[in-house]
Amino acid sequence: MIKAVIFDWFGVCTEKWLDTLLSEIREKVDRETFKECFLKHVYPYMRAEVSGMEFLANVLGELGISTKGYEYLLTLTGKVDDDVMDTILGIKGNGYKTALVTDTFVDVFPVIERQVGGMSKYFDVVVTSIEHKCAKSERNGKLFRIALEELHEKPGSCVLIDDREINIGIAEKMGMSTITFSNAEQLKRELSKMGVRYD
Repeated sequence: MIKAVIFDWFGVCTEKWLDTLLSEIREKVDRETFKECFLKHVYPYMRAEVSGMEFLANVLGELGISTKGYEYLLTLTGKVDDDVMDTILGIKGNGYKTALVTDTFVDVFPVIERQVGGMSKYFDVVVTSIEHKCAKSERNGKLFRIALEELHEKPGSCVLIDDREINIGIAEKMGMSTITFSNAEQLKRELSKMGVRYD
């Protein structure tokens, strides 16, 4: 029986941060080149080992783009999916525990929190890569284990909603149910199949 629902942020509650940034510099670089460079430099930023400006300088510098005038990229969060957020409120309103386990960034996360009016409205537990200095896909799912401890739940009573197969695989090995996110309607269908109420 599902008692808790764990959500990813980027790629589930909002668009992928990579795509948010790329939309601002699309005329200067193609997606694959940007993605390769982004992934090369993003993990230290996720773990709060480098500052936002260091991350930006590393990525843009490697692409031959000056950071001048692009500092604002560090405050972009992408469009929030209101349908997903309403679904989270519905899940919480039906008595399930909710958690956010996310790879995020020191400059971006405060902006996200302001944008949605605070995370506690949606999530009982929030576990971030910047707080615990590791990504979701690192240390055998350390962030997921922390979330389970804070939720006071066993893996078998939880479902993870994430858009990345690597995170889905880690959660499944731990014994969680999973939904590989595509869109809000698909999410609701999959939740219904699991007997999770959201309305």
